[in-house]
Amino acid sequence: MKTFNYTLNQTPLAHLIDIEHLLLQKNILIQIFCGEGREVLEGVSKELSELLPNATCLGTTTDGEIQDHTISTKKTVLSISVFEKTSIKSTKVTSEDSFQNGVELCKNLIEDNTKLIIVFTDGTTTNGEEFLKGISSINNKVVIAGGMAGDNGDFVQTFICEGSSLLEKGAVGVSLNSDELNIHNSYSFNWSPIGVEHTIDRVLANRVYSIDAITPVDFYAKYLGQDVAKALPATGIEFPLIIEKNGIKIARAVIAKHEDGSLSFAGNLNEGDKVRLGFGNAEMIINQPDYALEKFCEKSIETFFLYSCMARRRYMPGFIQVEIEPFASLAPTSGFFTYAEFYHHNR
Repeated sequence: MKTFNYTLNQTPLAHLIDIEHLLLQKNILIQIFCGEGREVLEGVSKELSELLPNATCLGTTTDGEIQDHTISTKKTVLSISVFEKTSIKSTKVTSEDSFQNGVELCKNLIEDNTKLIIVFTDGTTTNGEEFLKGISSINNKVVIAGGMAGDNGDFVQTFICEGSSLLEKGAVGVSLNSDELNIHNSYSFNWSPIGVEHTIDRVLANRVYSIDAITPVDFYAKYLGQDVAKALPATGIEFPLIIEKNGIKIARAVIAKHEDGSLSFAGNLNEGDKVRLGFGNAEMIINQPDYALEKFCEKSIETFFLYSCMARRRYMPGFIQVEIEPFASLAPTSGFFTYAEFYHHNR
């Protein structure tokens, strides 16, 4: 496979990319990472559908974009991957039930030789954990990657697209189906829990009403100050709740603040869960590139798709370039900064 990455500018799409060459290809995946909002995402996806009707296109709004060695904000990045022996299927689902969206998306995409599913969901209403549970209820072996759409930290309205179809809510996805394609996945956590454990007192799925007998907003104000609490949900991305499941630490990021003082998180929590506040561990972030090189440099990597947390870019903007650099030095690299990431670990 080959991947060609572009950051859009004033050059017309028809001149920026090699349309004639791509029209001769059969298996093309285009990912649009758009930090410029609805109109640009909709316009680019429609133009690509007209220019390259033979391509499969998936898109999302972002909180930052990745194109090889460059990190950007409020730009639009195109990642065009051409496969030789891999077929591509795409779908969109629009139920208000996140679990059902996962079920239907997986049913629509999965084949006997599916190696990878890439999924983008809206970033403000989808329950990420329920969505992944829906996928796993149909197939718990397939590798999953992707994330929840962003809107540059506004937490007002995110958008995703499949082909030229734009969605405000729901999910879009593609499957890569092949007997020969090799997929390698990994994740980087780098959040460290601080302070004592706290108890979730009252919760409904991913909406938490009480922690240690106070509202979640008051909880954040008590331990992190009024400025942090007032700026929720954006600051909740930088200070997630850390919970451990099956030996794996998971960060639950805030995606919505409600008038009653409750908070919605990107995944479920349960009554009685023990959680701790998390912060970005600078030392771990700085040292992580060495791990990436060790894991991938001996493999025949042809492209990297990176779906990274918005907080990593915002928390330590000077170091995110250091984190991305090892990938871009090995192979074409593209992706975006999300409101939550999807990762499959078969445990």
